[in-house]
Amino acid sequence: MSLLFPDTCVLCDAPGTALCLRCLRQLEPPPPIEEPPGTQTVDALCSYRDAGADLVLSLKRRNRREAVPMIAAALCVAVEARRADGSRPPRITWLPTTPQRRRTRGFDQAELLARAMGKFSGWPAVKLLNRESGPQMGLGRQDRVGRPVFRARRSCEGELILVDDVLTTGATIAAAAETLVAAGATTLRAAVVAVAP
Repeated sequence: MSLLFPDTCVLCDAPGTALCLRCLRQLEPPPPIEEPPGTQTVDALCSYRDAGADLVLSLKRRNRREAVPMIAAALCVAVEARRADGSRPPRITWLPTTPQRRRTRGFDQAELLARAMGKFSGWPAVKLLNRESGPQMGLGRQDRVGRPVFRARRSCEGELILVDDVLTTGATIAAAAETLVAAGATTLRAAVVAVAP
């Protein structure tokens, strides 16, 4: 930023960077991931525990956006490492939050991450989904399955990267994947910040 408003760590408020080395080292690797139906791969940065949960919640609940470019860059690197060489650039899209949550927060955290990934990679970031059901947060595993409903906004041909903040049961990503594949997506990769253990 500037001398007047220096970057501070979103987790510990130490000056110097949006995510300090000490806090970065506290992020636990993601647990083993079972790809939700419809996705070829899921790339994640950390486990949704302790510092990983704090990182996600600093964005969602405290509007601390400073680490978004760093997170987006790391997700792009992870995705690119598993893509086929020389293939066409993918398009990036996101799992939209509910309209109510967007109004309450003033932003959609998955959209912020997806657009930052687009800026870092040069891949187009486009809104391809509308959410037509309520939030998943706070629901148990059984209540999550089959609950989210999405509608494709347009044709979705080619390779897509579907971005979200947290992978919990995989039900939300699976529902979105089903919609995107039905609308023409041929390859679908998911990229999330954290995976719930």
